[in-house]
Amino acid sequence: MLADFRYYAYEGKVGIHTRLTGISREKDKELILKHLKKNNGYRHDLQSVFPELNPQDISNILQELKREGKIKFLGKPRNGYWVLGN
Repeated sequence: MLADFRYYAYEGKVGIHTRLTGISREKDKELILKHLKKNNGYRHDLQSVFPELNPQDISNILQELKREGKIKFLGKPRNGYWVLGN
């Protein structure tokens, strides 16, 4: 893994290394919270905003944030949306 990073650093493409290895789960959570601060989080919108995450990953992150009390779900399961918690 370190050898991969060194290669991309040498080539001046550190961003590609980060994209290929993925952003940490905490960073994904931060980005989702930032999105929810500005917009309601409809499921289909979150999938289009974060195409690098599969739907199950998005769902898992949303549930983690809900358990942490950072977000809440409003509405019915089919047409509800996520908002920041109190």
